[in-house]
Amino acid sequence: MNRRHRLRGRGRFAAVRASGVETRSGGIRVRAAANGLPISRAGFAIMSAPHAVARNRLRRRLRALVAPIVSHHPGVDIVVSAPAALDAVAANALRDAVVPLVSGAIAEARGR
Repeated sequence: MNRRHRLRGRGRFAAVRASGVETRSGGIRVRAAANGLPISRAGFAIMSAPHAVARNRLRRRLRALVAPIVSHHPGVDIVVSAPAALDAVAANALRDAVVPLVSGAIAEARGR
């Protein structure tokens, strides 16, 4: 995922949280809102991370899972919030938890 597909800034995160739709399962929460742009952007909020290493590792793993979905569905801003404890979860389990939530949130945001 290149930089233009990254959602950055407190104001943009707040806008998605305020006007977007939400899907969640367990500790993972995905919010999505239409952005009116020809590209989609994704941002990640990692909660309760004891160290930057754990937070950044989980952020990289989530970005790798979300990137293919974002590239195929333009016009949506996505915020994925997850607890830092998910850093210890196996790759397959993390994928099985995150991908359906992101896809569902995008579908709901487009339906609005």
